Amino acid sequence: METTSSSNIIKKIQDFATDQDNNQKINVTISVALELYRVLVSSLLILFVPQDCDGHLCTLTENMEPDSQIYTTGLFFNFTTMFVFLIMYGLEVKRENRLITYLDVNKSNAADNESVGKVLQKLPSVKRDSIITLDIYYQKAAYVAMCSFVINSIISGIVVYQYSLGNQTTTTIITNILFMISKLSDVYITVNTEKNVFYSAYLKGKIQYNDVDPDKIKLLELVTLNDIESATHTIEEPVFQEQNTPVAEELAVQEEPVLQEQNTPVVEEHAVQEEPVFQEQNTPVAEEPAVQEEPVLQEQNTPVAEEHAVQEDPALLVTPSPATQVAEDPVSQVIEELVTQVTEESET
Repeated sequence: METTSSSNIIKKIQDFATDQDNNQKINVTISVALELYRVLVSSLLILFVPQDCDGHLCTLTENMEPDSQIYTTGLFFNFTTMFVFLIMYGLEVKRENRLITYLDVNKSNAADNESVGKVLQKLPSVKRDSIITLDIYYQKAAYVAMCSFVINSIISGIVVYQYSLGNQTTTTIITNILFMISKLSDVYITVNTEKNVFYSAYLKGKIQYNDVDPDKIKLLELVTLNDIESATHTIEEPVFQEQNTPVAEELAVQEEPVLQEQNTPVVEEHAVQEEPVFQEQNTPVAEEPAVQEEPVLQEQNTPVAEEHAVQEDPALLVTPSPATQVAEDPVSQVIEELVTQVTEESET
């Protein structure tokens, strides 16, 4: 475990040391620490340049005690210039950090204003505008600091030479002024550029940021994808709930009755339906023809026979006339004649 943890620490240190952004930030931090000393000794010239105070070297406390109007004016410009430089350095550090964060140094890319402007289109408009706006503020602060430094150097030179210690005073004030002039010359080269040309204020060799940081592009793409996914989930969640969960529940609710209706009730329904059908087709149908045949037979056979009987009975019941009987039965006539003769003879 200890070997694994130590190897992980070494790997992190190596990754940190090889990362371009980390190296640039370390260089900026060291440079800013040195610049603060430069600001103090170059702005507060009256305090840090050796002066004569009644035959001895003035202390900082004695240099803070003005004894004339010009001395008071000199001290005012000393502190004003230092304040302006601090504002300029604050904007400078913030600008440098933003350039390191969002841009990168790519020697294979073109470094002109138009080409860098096209590369900046890869960044969101808010980030791109913030970089350009901060660069403009830095330019204005740099120009104000340059003017303030020139005025402060002139007034401080007049005050210091009133209390001069000879070569020691002259050498120190010239060194301090040149110390800041070298910085201001770098600042002027940095700010005196076109809109999309961003020079580093601390990295030597005037490295120009002319490309977007690859890590930042990946991060921005990831953030964009996350925003799209969150917006999509925000829009689709109600639909998902309506289409998936409730529908699944609805189907579950609907499927159970359907299964019951299709499986159990349907079987029963078929059973119920099949039995009447079977009875209607088999038993009742068989009975119906029987019922129908009997009336048919009765109507066709019995009633017809009866009808013939009824029709024949009147013919049979009609008594024929004697003439008809005699004409129809001669034997009967003969018998009757014999009966009549026998009757007459017996009477005689």
